[in-house]
Amino acid sequence: MTFSTMITAHAGAENTPANALSGIRTLCALGADAIEVDVREVDGQLVLTHDAPVSARGLTLLEDALVEVQKQECLKINCDLKDFGLTRSVAALAVSLGMADRVVLTGDLDDAEIALAREAGMDVWLNSSLLPEGTDPLDGAAEKGLSIANLDLKTASPLLERAPERLSIWTINDPADLVRLLRAGVRNITTRAPIQALKLRDALQPGDSEAIAQFHRDWDAFPGSARLIDARHIVLAANEAARRAGFAEGALCSAVPTANRHRDCLMPRAFASGRGEGNVTSGMMRYWLPVAGRPDLVVHLSFQSPAAQKP
Repeated sequence: MTFSTMITAHAGAENTPANALSGIRTLCALGADAIEVDVREVDGQLVLTHDAPVSARGLTLLEDALVEVQKQECLKINCDLKDFGLTRSVAALAVSLGMADRVVLTGDLDDAEIALAREAGMDVWLNSSLLPEGTDPLDGAAEKGLSIANLDLKTASPLLERAPERLSIWTINDPADLVRLLRAGVRNITTRAPIQALKLRDALQPGDSEAIAQFHRDWDAFPGSARLIDARHIVLAANEAARRAGFAEGALCSAVPTANRHRDCLMPRAFASGRGEGNVTSGMMRYWLPVAGRPDLVVHLSFQSPAAQKP
């Protein structure tokens, strides 16, 4: 299994100023596959703003954003159109800069605009909100000749097993949700935490799905805390007790506060030796068990020793 999910940095991601040129420059350098901007036409100019402004004064021009994106090879830009009727102007600008194949349109487009965008060589991801209530998002997109539906997690969840490669999902910031969608192999994730999303995508290797499934079969019923951790110390899977302790999927294990502040952690030794390691500290028993056939994974268990449980 490979992970080809695109990571799109939401406008204002990583606490950058949303739709401002300074923020766009920062997002362009993060290594994401695309950045998102909000597009409106104000005073006859294509500008970047989420909400309708009084004037275009002080707003970033879409042209300037496209020029910044153009500097980063292969980087795409998702133009979230906040009004109908913008597609012709956006297409003309993108074509003039030789950027049409790196522009993705979402937001407000009618059927004529979709056709115009495709003629210009731009991708369109159909917002499910444009479809009549009750319409299946994937069927609705297909009827308009589009392969990708752009939707929120609640709407997307029932479709994950059916056609994840046709789903662009926003706005996903929770690490557990990021891991879940990366495992599913969705087409795109738009997030305000692209740095973390990229790290998680890099951490999920072919074969992890099988290891994660086996972990849940073996350890979900374990009364103590159990988590599957990779060599980068990222939690790939956790049982309920581990989640309650803060070890959610996607968390950096060493960043989760613990009573002993991770003193006496033997995980590096377990990775180096390939053998199980364990200790007892303050009445807590801890074990690090390498996963058979996966030298890059360990299962970490922690639970109270029987002696500590006695009244």
